[in-house]
Amino acid sequence: MLNQEAICSHLDRVGLKPYQVDVLKDKACYLRKKILSAQFHRRKGDHNPKAGDILAIPTPFAPITIENWESVPEGTSILSCAFAGTNWTTTKVKKTSAIEPDVSTELTIKHIDKEKRSLTFDQMTDLMVDEIVKANEADPTALADKAVAISLGFPFENDVLKNKNVDARFLAGKLTKFWEISDFATNGNNLIGQVIINKLKTREINVKHILIQNDTNSVGHNVISKRRRLPSGFVFGTGDNANLHQYNLEVGGSIIDEPDAIHQELIRRKFVPGEKNIIEYIMGGDFIKARVLAGLGLLNIDLLSLEKSVIENFISQAWKKDSGVLISLITGKNSSLEDFNAQLETNINEQTYAVFIECATRALQQAGQMIGIVIAAVAMASKMDLKREEIDAYIEGAVFWKGFGVKKTAKKTIDEIVENQIEFVEASGLIGVAQLGLVHFFGKK
Repeated sequence: MLNQEAICSHLDRVGLKPYQVDVLKDKACYLRKKILSAQFHRRKGDHNPKAGDILAIPTPFAPITIENWESVPEGTSILSCAFAGTNWTTTKVKKTSAIEPDVSTELTIKHIDKEKRSLTFDQMTDLMVDEIVKANEADPTALADKAVAISLGFPFENDVLKNKNVDARFLAGKLTKFWEISDFATNGNNLIGQVIINKLKTREINVKHILIQNDTNSVGHNVISKRRRLPSGFVFGTGDNANLHQYNLEVGGSIIDEPDAIHQELIRRKFVPGEKNIIEYIMGGDFIKARVLAGLGLLNIDLLSLEKSVIENFISQAWKKDSGVLISLITGKNSSLEDFNAQLETNINEQTYAVFIECATRALQQAGQMIGIVIAAVAMASKMDLKREEIDAYIEGAVFWKGFGVKKTAKKTIDEIVENQIEFVEASGLIGVAQLGLVHFFGKK
């Protein structure tokens, strides 16, 4: 017989439990202070971030406005690329008479497994060039105006060149989302965009304009409506981040929690790439799955009525599966135990399945609360009058929009922290970086 009370009590002790309201407020205020401090020291030029601090990397642009966007001549187009995380995507974006641009269907989509994300700088830029070449083959008009915009999901610094191109240099070899530049020490300081242009020339493709922006800042540039909005973009998917004004906060790498038993289990099982208890390990897609499995692994086997080997086999099989598949199995149409075991190639019983659902529900609730903390902290740091009227937050990411209960929990969390009607708007870094590129290269000053 499943002892539900004992299991819940155990999960509470190891750290897989929702935050109380006073804790939510304290964490949001602490994160707000870290954001403001990082921006202040960046402006002074003396920011020396330590592990777990907000980076606040400056970029050349604050979020573009509706007036900026309307200055772009109709019919002008750009090839837009989103390079980061699991899926790399390209599409053509063209300015029209409407606020929303004309966006083609994805020209290319490339899925990249975690095991294939350690590359040399040359291999990394080859990968980018290959996707641009394939996009050009799929639609020969994609580069009609010889312009490329890249939403890049890694920490980097921008260089604005004399020819107006907005280039970038990686900040470190160890990137986010399990990516790595293996030869960063010798080649990591190269200008990414210039290398791409030169490689495209060898393949008889002439690109004149290239602009690279962080993927989260790109979300902030997505012009959607004339409504009042935060000067920010948010990404809550495989990885997590926020920007404020022109600063890329790299908020997912911030530390606002003490390590708990769940975090130690994540490290022991090598479910996370680092040992610091960063907030991305609470709300990032793969890491939500990792927390669910870590919670299950920490339970006393006597509570589950299964052999240790059965539990370990289940954890091993589940870890190999896509996070979206795993979560959809407990929240979607295929949520029966039979389908669950069939898709994961496991043989757990009803009791363990019920415990898995309990762990998943708690992990998703924690993710929603941490997302709410981030949005509230950024909103407070923006120094906007949050109580005047409704304000929009532009957000991208499958965890936020598709994760079971995540959006609802985030909304409740924000209301408890700032008591304001922040409305969520689904935005796109792929479109946002294209709009920025069109404004920068072709907009009227």
